[in-house]
Amino acid sequence: DIVRHLCRNGWEAYIAGGAARDILSGETPSDYDVVTNASYDDVKELFKGRKLSIVGASFKVCIIDGIEVATYRKDACFNLTDKNCSIEKADTIQEDLARRDLTINAMAYCPYNGNIVDEYGGLSDLKNRIIKFTGNPKDRIHEDPCRILRACRFMAKFEGKFDADTLV
Repeated sequence: DIVRHLCRNGWEAYIAGGAARDILSGETPSDYDVVTNASYDDVKELFKGRKLSIVGASFKVCIIDGIEVATYRKDACFNLTDKNCSIEKADTIQEDLARRDLTINAMAYCPYNGNIVDEYGGLSDLKNRIIKFTGNPKDRIHEDPCRILRACRFMAKFEGKFDADTLV
């Protein structure tokens, strides 16, 4: 309903990350994250009258009826921690997906028009149970060392294997 409402009002909108991964693999997501090119103010205006709350100090995210709706964003983290990040608006879904940890989590799906965005081969990796970092593995780990644990968790969950570059 949220994606449809955004799209019908001229905005791009996708289910992204783990929810897209789950949907595209035939699973039911435990939660949904919606990303859009609509600004925080546009989303707030478009959904006035609905149960809406705001989270995030530096980059506002709307929660509409329990679903996170975020404007496309890009970030950079410093000093081996996710606590020192700069977050700014991104112009495209591709920029938003580039910031994500693993290829299987760097996909987006629009149930309104059926579009799938998979710049990093996440669907293939999911099918072949390959756990691979998005972009340069060293950069992803340097941005947040906890991503190593997430990669191990997904390897166990999918009974998969690490991509050769991920092991380096």
